Order: sequence, then structure tokens, then C-alpha cells
Amino acid sequence: MTFFFAFLCIFSGIFAVDFLVKYLLIQVFDGQAFYLFDGWLGLDLHYNKFIAFSIPIAFWPLMLINILLIGFLFYLLFIYWRKSLNLSKKIVVAMLLCGALINFIDRVLYSYVIDYITIWRFPVFNLADVLIVGGAMSWLYLEYKEQSPRSSTDRTISS
Repeated sequence: MTFFFAFLCIFSGIFAVDFLVKYLLIQVFDGQAFYLFDGWLGLDLHYNKFIAFSIPIAFWPLMLINILLIGFLFYLLFIYWRKSLNLSKKIVVAMLLCGALINFIDRVLYSYVIDYITIWRFPVFNLADVLIVGGAMSWLYLEYKEQSPRSSTDRTISS
């Protein structure tokens, strides 16, 4: 139960930060972009009606994909929560779920995802995208770490 409560608190905080940044950019600053370090880092409002890297896909199939993905992530979180597996995987699934939920909420409310973080010439993204990419990379790392052979110091020598 403790992990679930922690997930809800962290998700609420991340959602609040994401929502606040979007609100400030849209309502207060009227879409005006802000850049630091000679344009290397900034906040610049973009509306993404497609999936990652602006790959075009119709709205309803995209919503179906989102619902299935979120359902699968809830299932994984439930499985890891019940089995009390390692905390790292729980956190990674929670990151993925949090990012997916934030983007899904954007799609439900606006019919698009609001992206706002820009770094040099990299495509514009948002906080949810950071969670999704970070979660996916962390998942791959954890899986690699579990599958890799034990180091030479862990092996026992039999005579």
C-alpha cells in the first residue's frame, strides 16, 4: 500500500508541475517562448497531434493505443506491487505510467499533446516524454543487468 500511495503523491506532483508550466505558457505568457544559454535550452509551446517524432496517426486509433498501453502499465504495476519484486522495476513502471497518463490527459482535454521543452536542435518534448524515455531506458538497463552473467568476483571456484 505504501508504494501505491507514494506513486499517487509523485504522480500528483509531476502532473501539477507539468500542468503549471503549460498553464503559464498558454494563459500567462500567451505562447511566448523563453530561451537560455543562447537558445540552447528553452520553453517553446508546440501542439503535437501525432505520436512520437510527429509520426501521423488518426486520433481514435491513437486513443485506443493509449488506453491499451495505460491498461498494460497498470497491470504491470499491479503485478509488481503484489509480488513485491524489486523497487527499481516498480519505479520504472510508475515512471512509464505517469508519462503515459499525462500525455493521455492532454489528448483527452485538447486532442493533442502540449510540448514545451526545447534543447538546441532536438525536437520539442514535455515532462511526460522525459518520464517515458527515461523509464524505457531504465527498463532496458534493468533487464540487461538481470540477464548479464555474474561478474568474476561473484563466481565460486570449485576444485
